[in-house]
Amino acid sequence: MHHSTVRPNWVWPNAFSLIVLLVMGYMYFCPPADLDYCWQIRTGERILASWNLRQPDTFSYTIAGRDLPDHEWLYEVSIALLWRSLGDAGMKLLRVILFAAPLGILAWQLTSRGVRKHGVAISLFVCTLVLFYFERLRPLVFSTIAIQLIAGWLHDHCHGRRRLDWKLPLTMMLWGNLHPAVIMGQALLVGAIAWEWFTWWRDRPASDIRIPRGMNLWGGLGLLATLVAPDPVGRFMYPFAPELRHPAQRLFTEIRPPWDFLGKPPYVIDFVALIAIFFAMVLILRRRELRGWEWCLVIGLGGLAMTATRATGDWLLVTASLAVPQIGPLLRKLSPMRTNLIPRLTLKADRVLKKIFHGPFLQPQAGWPVAIVAGLAVLSILPMKITLPNREAAHWPTAAVAWIESGGLPSAGPWNIFSGSDEGTYLLWRLPEKALVYSDTRGFYYPGELLMDSYYLPGTDAEWQARLERVLSHGTQYFLVRSDSSFWKLLQPHSSAPLYRDNQFVVLTAESVRQAAAKVSASSKNPDPGLAKMTN
Repeated sequence: MHHSTVRPNWVWPNAFSLIVLLVMGYMYFCPPADLDYCWQIRTGERILASWNLRQPDTFSYTIAGRDLPDHEWLYEVSIALLWRSLGDAGMKLLRVILFAAPLGILAWQLTSRGVRKHGVAISLFVCTLVLFYFERLRPLVFSTIAIQLIAGWLHDHCHGRRRLDWKLPLTMMLWGNLHPAVIMGQALLVGAIAWEWFTWWRDRPASDIRIPRGMNLWGGLGLLATLVAPDPVGRFMYPFAPELRHPAQRLFTEIRPPWDFLGKPPYVIDFVALIAIFFAMVLILRRRELRGWEWCLVIGLGGLAMTATRATGDWLLVTASLAVPQIGPLLRKLSPMRTNLIPRLTLKADRVLKKIFHGPFLQPQAGWPVAIVAGLAVLSILPMKITLPNREAAHWPTAAVAWIESGGLPSAGPWNIFSGSDEGTYLLWRLPEKALVYSDTRGFYYPGELLMDSYYLPGTDAEWQARLERVLSHGTQYFLVRSDSSFWKLLQPHSSAPLYRDNQFVVLTAESVRQAAAKVSASSKNPDPGLAKMTN
């Protein structure tokens, strides 16, 4: 009698899986680029405490009590619950998931559309390099995921691969409560429905009536589902709010146009420009393979990316899902022209890449990325101290705020503290309901002049005296500024000893700032009468 031993089908990670491990490890252990998640957690906590989805402002003293539109309430509540359950480890895990999910969706879409493994791997590698440039721990990523899914489902429906179903309206409903960019999905559905009915009318009776009817049913339900939200009309009008058109919005790096970063390290935008040229060539050569609404989608997302750099990821992922599947047919068309130099070199490069990514070292292994994310999830629920280092990094006023928290300020709280917007977010996180800020990184809520005051006053621009007068008129009690700022260097010779000072930050009373600024104004050739009056 023969006994056979069944060995487990264990596959060791190859170089591709190790690269995935390094990327996910970096996203888990390295600090996020900003502290937006701090005010999002605080807002979610307030919603959970009051069961009121529309919270009046309690973080600042400049717009205190203002009824703020909140079209991200579901994300804020979810991140607050995750924070309660897992703390910093939960934030790290969410950051990994939000980084990996759009890439996973792209891989699934490319595979289902017949792209070979080496094409999928190269596409993921390129998109990973670009997405590294953008912070992923934010609700904006849910808009990226939603537009990927909806555009993909519409594509499959129109090409007869898979009919639309209940997932579309459910996704639209969630999107409408996670991020205000759901307006992109609404425009996509309206455009796709209109185009498919036009196509059917133009090509009837040869065209399939089930395509526009399916669009009508599930796309219409998707549009109705976006109304299941606290303020759907206000959300629709939100992108046209005057605050979002103020020049102060350009102070935020991700809102600036991409040409501001061309030719500058780390040259990510230059890399994206090359990708855009390549994708444009592919899509133009295969233009008949795209529906009219898909062309509008690609052009629309490209226009958004040209307006604000943060939309680059949306454009890249959606365009890659449409352009990459067209590369294979183009290469097959080049095969008869292999005697020419460019086709021959292109086909040779394709064979080399195919050999590399189909070999044992770089062949994609679907199981290991899932195992890596699962391992990080297990790590996150273990009872060990895991912190997000960015929140306590050296460039934040950790020591100064600890001094304030210990009772260093001479008056009772809550205190009205002027600082930069980034430091304002740190203050509202460390000292909730104790420190009220002049502004923070919720830039879309504040009047533009307040954001510009927080940005330009520490640098003492040409209008610094008028800015200081406005800051003081809002009832500012204390100033938290960097010790190497032009503002402090200008006032220091005329100021009394600060309340607190270390190598990075200085804390001043509003009165000492007022008096020192008046002395600076009086000693200048053109004294500012407004500041001179403030000393009387």
